Amino acid sequence: MKNYTSAVCTLYEGHYHYGAGALINSICKNGFNGTVWIGYRGELPFWASPLEDKGEYKSYQIENGCEVNFIHLETDYHLANYKPYFMVDLLEKYSPNAEKLYYFDPDIVVKCEWDFIENWTEDGIAICEDVNSPMHSNHPTRMAWTRYLSEQGEEINSSIGLYFNSGFVGLKREDISFLKYWKKISQLTAPVLGGLDTHFISSFNGRQKKRPRTALFYGGDQDQFNVATMKFEDRLVVAGRKAMDFTDGGYIMSHAMGGNKPWINSYISAAVKGKKIPLSHQRYWENVQEPISLFSKSVLKKKRFSMKLAKVITRFNHA
Repeated sequence: MKNYTSAVCTLYEGHYHYGAGALINSICKNGFNGTVWIGYRGELPFWASPLEDKGEYKSYQIENGCEVNFIHLETDYHLANYKPYFMVDLLEKYSPNAEKLYYFDPDIVVKCEWDFIENWTEDGIAICEDVNSPMHSNHPTRMAWTRYLSEQGEEINSSIGLYFNSGFVGLKREDISFLKYWKKISQLTAPVLGGLDTHFISSFNGRQKKRPRTALFYGGDQDQFNVATMKFEDRLVVAGRKAMDFTDGGYIMSHAMGGNKPWINSYISAAVKGKKIPLSHQRYWENVQEPISLFSKSVLKKKRFSMKLAKVITRFNHA
């Protein structure tokens, strides 16, 4: 088996450890056997046992050779806003030997062989188009971003017409400047957002605020991420909306966006309302057993029965 010098990372708090566990299962199943770094708030997950105390972090060893390291976070930032800070810390402090670093939100599972992910970053910064793409280069919001940043002394000229999802980014160590620029953008936009301890479109537990869709930085971390890509457009290697299963035909990863995550979703209740089981949820339940067991056999049996029943219900009851 190939030994990777890359590292994978994610962030979680509360019940999102169920997503982090499935993410790890999915990359292990597809050939990754390197180091996974998890920044967390609250409690450690029940499935990470036994743990070895290594001082600044705790380590859990998986049978396939993958090591999962947990770093307790003291930050008040909403974790959605903490991504570039965490990644820079990993490259500069915790994982100085990692040649590449990949961040995934804890509601993503990988579908493709890991070599594909590795090769993706050979040509630049790996990112995915968002469900809300495109966002044209002369879109009024993008032009407002450029104007606001110019007022802060930060000039950006870009022809990008796509909008990207901040749930995944992969890069070589040499591209750490992108992460540092993303951090800079987060600081410049924090006053508009009312601070970095809140979020507006959340895929994490935590504090959220409601803002009008026309707000300058309505998408919080996602908008900050997209501003950063404008400065680095020549380094981007972009996969389209299929990449995260936002449209049919995807084969790279599956992103269970929205607040009703797979591990808490009631599929029968949703089916009664005419809602089908999202593809991303189906992919999640394919990654909850090995090498990390996230649910008991009885819980899995009930969940699979409820999903089968939900599919029957939605045949006759479409939203």
